[in-house]
Amino acid sequence: MEDVMITMRSALLVSAVCILLYILFKRMAFAMRKSETRASYALVNRLESTVKDGELVVEFEVPVGFRGDVHISVLDEQGNVSFKLQDGPCAPGRHSCACKTEGWKGRFVLLLKADNQQLERFVEF
Repeated sequence: MEDVMITMRSALLVSAVCILLYILFKRMAFAMRKSETRASYALVNRLESTVKDGELVVEFEVPVGFRGDVHISVLDEQGNVSFKLQDGPCAPGRHSCACKTEGWKGRFVLLLKADNQQLERFVEF
């Protein structure tokens, strides 16, 4: 009978440890996903554009720890890509890209895609 009690206690102890490890790993995974989401939002939140002297200048910042491609395009009113400013991976830090806007008239969309994030801004010429 004593052997059965020791085995039951051992089984309960192992079960409790497994449950604690499960909770710990779930919290760690959640924290990691949360930091990745913050990195993506930080990238999107730092998008700035200016139009000056016939040139569209776009500045953005890639946060430390962000791993992924950054795509920035200018779309016309029909949704066609007029110009690709950035298309691929970027190192952490501040970046700037530009394109000539001579002959562009009307309203255009500046489209940024990074991981699951997408941001659209209207630009008029």
